[in-house]
Amino acid sequence: MAEEIAIAPAERWVARVISDRLIPSLYSARTYLEVGRLNSPEVRLGISKAQNEASDLADVDPRYAPLYSKIRVLAEEAAIAARRN
Repeated sequence: MAEEIAIAPAERWVARVISDRLIPSLYSARTYLEVGRLNSPEVRLGISKAQNEASDLADVDPRYAPLYSKIRVLAEEAAIAARRN
């Protein structure tokens, strides 16, 4: 979803925030998840950074609230998966 927003005709600064900060944070978390390191602090940190960026975007423009909501759900699911592991 973040990639789609960054590609869509969004304002340049929004596309930059998403492509330069939000997406790399999610990819960082994903890397640790893919190798089975669910309890790694990098997972929580990456998702948390992405969540903060999405929150800032949603504060500026409510069109980005769904992105924030999806990342918040992702954070909750990652926490649940880490507890199960």
